[in-house]
Amino acid sequence: MRKHYLGEYGSTRPMWNGIIERVFLYLCILTQVYHGLTLFGALKIGTRIKAEDNKVSNDYFLIGNMISVSMVLVTTYIYQNWIV
Repeated sequence: MRKHYLGEYGSTRPMWNGIIERVFLYLCILTQVYHGLTLFGALKIGTRIKAEDNKVSNDYFLIGNMISVSMVLVTTYIYQNWIV
């Protein structure tokens, strides 16, 4: 699907970053290391400090991160309570 929209010009780096982030979140929640979520938030903020001049981009960044963490929390809840 990614190649369909980006063709040959798109980088796969953001895709792999997202996969690694979600794996980290899943590992933190499934192993009950909840302070890992704080570390995740701090690292995400630290990577965006220099982008203060682009308010719209930061808003989308925040919304995207909230959706991502929410999806991890919901799927982990479903896994822990309905599957296992």
